[in-house]
Amino acid sequence: MADPITVSIVAEGVARLAWTHEHTIDDVRREVSAALTVHARVETLVDPGDTDAQRTATWSGLHREGIMRGVTVSGAPVDRIVYARVVGDTPLDEPGGFRALLNSFLPASARSARC
Repeated sequence: MADPITVSIVAEGVARLAWTHEHTIDDVRREVSAALTVHARVETLVDPGDTDAQRTATWSGLHREGIMRGVTVSGAPVDRIVYARVVGDTPLDEPGGFRALLNSFLPASARSARC
């Protein structure tokens, strides 16, 4: 059995999730939904080389926001991809919500080609 998904409060109204590769997309999606009932923003920081965690974050409804550079992990500065969802985001089961999720990580050329 996987350890629980870690939820830490990093600022007022902001929760940060951390999970392991043992967790499924559904596990993370449920935790995101639960955290959004208490917090205005839920985020996670993902290693740019961890494509599995990037996929899990995306399919759990978290939008890719950008790269946070120079985050200290184990005493060394590293880069992390920031994924987040806020209370006002359109639900994923609505067309606009899924499009917004796609737009958060697709290159601009792919977004403009989609009609």
